[in-house]
Formats: sequence, C-alpha cells, structure tokens
Amino acid sequence: GLVDVAHGGTIAPSSPADVPMRWSLTAAGSSPTSGAVSWVLAAPVPSTVRLAIYDVRGRLVRRIGEGPVTAGFHEWRWDRSAEGGGTVAAGVYFLRVESSDFRHTRKVVLLPGGR
Repeated sequence: GLVDVAHGGTIAPSSPADVPMRWSLTAAGSSPTSGAVSWVLAAPVPSTVRLAIYDVRGRLVRRIGEGPVTAGFHEWRWDRSAEGGGTVAAGVYFLRVESSDFRHTRKVVLLPGGR
C-alpha cells in the first residue's frame, strides 16, 4: 500500500458508486492556514502515486506519500514538518501529485502559527 510519511490515510469506497469518475485533488481545509493541511485525492482507477511538497524555488520540502492507491478517495495530511525534521516557516509551498494518468500542482499558503 501507500507508504505513509506524514499521517496519510485512505478513505476506502463503500460501493462502486463511490468510485470517482475522474482524477481530482481538493483541499480538505482552507488555505491560507496556520495549522496542518489536508487534501483528498480522487482516483478513478488503481494507480501508483507520488505526493510531495516543494518550496517556491522547486526544492523538495517533504515527501507526503508514494505507492499504490486503489480506486476511490484518499486523504493525506501534512503537519508542516520538513523532510529533515523541524517545522517549515510561513510562506508559499506547492503540493505536487503525480501518477501515470494524473499530474497536478496545488498552491498552499502557510501563515505563521503552530502545527
């Protein structure tokens, strides 16, 4: 299954009607935020995905998850932790999701504050 590196999880579909018709990535909260950030990935087919956070210069900040997902809805949470430890500063970051069928980048604005 998906390797959880930042408190990620899966919301398994309860019936075939719960499987999405198309790929999408939506925020599960507001941006800007001073706390953790969550997203829901809708996968219409099983696939291998990679999720990562990058800064405005394109540098890797945090790997969120990588591995196979089933068709359905999958939720991940980023607690503002950096790849090497510690918490990232307020600023603009980008969530990048990649699979063989879907690529999407979403802007995340972090305000000063806690985790």
